[in-house]
Amino acid sequence: MNDILLRMYYCLPSCAVNVAASLYGYYQTRIRYGSLWERMVPVIEQRDGWTLDQWREYQNDRLMFFLKRAVTRVPYYRRLHECGRFPVEDVKSTDDLSILPILEKDVVRLNPRDFIADDCNPSKLISEQTSGTTGKPVLTFWTSATYQELFAIFEYRLRRWNGVKYGDNWCMIGGQLVVSQKRKRPPFWIWNHPCRQLYMSNYHLAPQFLDYYLDEIKARKIVYMLGFCSSMDVLAIHALERNRTDIKFEFAIGNAEPYLIHQRDRIEKAFQCETRDSYGCSEGVTHAYECAYGNLHLSPDVGITEFIGQNGEAVPPGEAGELVCTGLLNPDNIFIRYRVGDWAIAGDPGWQCQCGRSMPIIKKVEGRTADMIITPDGRRIGLIDPVFRGNLRIKEAQIRQVKAEEFVICCVPCTGFDDSDKSVIMNRFRDRVGCVKVRFELVDRIPRGNNGKFKFVVNECYQTLTRSEQPSVENSSRSGTLM
Repeated sequence: MNDILLRMYYCLPSCAVNVAASLYGYYQTRIRYGSLWERMVPVIEQRDGWTLDQWREYQNDRLMFFLKRAVTRVPYYRRLHECGRFPVEDVKSTDDLSILPILEKDVVRLNPRDFIADDCNPSKLISEQTSGTTGKPVLTFWTSATYQELFAIFEYRLRRWNGVKYGDNWCMIGGQLVVSQKRKRPPFWIWNHPCRQLYMSNYHLAPQFLDYYLDEIKARKIVYMLGFCSSMDVLAIHALERNRTDIKFEFAIGNAEPYLIHQRDRIEKAFQCETRDSYGCSEGVTHAYECAYGNLHLSPDVGITEFIGQNGEAVPPGEAGELVCTGLLNPDNIFIRYRVGDWAIAGDPGWQCQCGRSMPIIKKVEGRTADMIITPDGRRIGLIDPVFRGNLRIKEAQIRQVKAEEFVICCVPCTGFDDSDKSVIMNRFRDRVGCVKVRFELVDRIPRGNNGKFKFVVNECYQTLTRSEQPSVENSSRSGTLM
């Protein structure tokens, strides 16, 4: 939406805003939940029973199809192949992917249409823009059929695994600026009637407004909530402080941010529900959903996920690696060995989850590559939320790395916070990071990014600390990494 339309939208009365949201909801319903979606949901359900060998066969077949289509139909890959830099003939299975170059986000950002198959009409594709966590969004393109298949996966693995379904009243707290940031009185939300969605602003979670949020959730009879974990936690803290027991969800599903342990505890207690995590990227090359046994299962029909170390080689299960993903869902906008920008730890591929599914496991999502702590001895640490685990009297916290050996821990205190809480946090942090300089600050609120997301770790010197690791253009071409 351009700036002029946005200003006009913000001037509308609340009833008109809801009408506008619902009109957009009808459009969403048409492109996401059509007849193909209805046919695909049972197909996705049937795949739940696949063995590991069946998943491998499926991925190998899809990979061969995508590679052939890439070098014959997609301009970017066709050029690479013609100059000998994309040797698809040597790829016989998913095990051979590492011989192909890694695709960097900046390449896609510079010319997104270079990745559209030339037998597609771009004007008839659905275009989506990523949230731009790194500050630079990526444009992606989908046919209606592929888009519906994506939402069939979302429907079955995120909703139906958890006993809810499309059509239930649900609440979303995300980064869309659905009401003006200048608004000083409710409503701070919109109601999308066709999607049965209450979309609540992430930018108005001030203490004086939180009861309005909870009252609206109760009035709408919300069945489950999905959104930023940090924002749901803000509501949970307020509900607990006010002893509000009048709101109960089936589930609270984390999206766009990984759950921290203390957030789960508070949300489950406040809203008398279970929590589930999810992981994915808008490019549609990797998705993962948490099952009832607490394991985050990758969706092999969405893409192939590699875990790559700093040396460019695959890391063993149990070690953190950067995610490099090959999409298997969208044959019209192809990303092969795409560096997502997140780090995670893979589970043992031979381990069988108690839920019975053979889909691979992500043991832990560490976070954005540039939002990891880099210790003086070169270790990379993502989410170290156990530092804040237990009955510490804090609402939320953030760790900032300002220099190689200097950190700032910012905490929003609860009533009763004292030096004993501070001491526990400082000791736990040094136990994990080492002997470094730490400054402790008490603040009223942790600021969010431009997209509304909360960052648990902010590394202000990431580029400086990793500059020596960045390959030169010459070395980059030898190693097969495209910058």
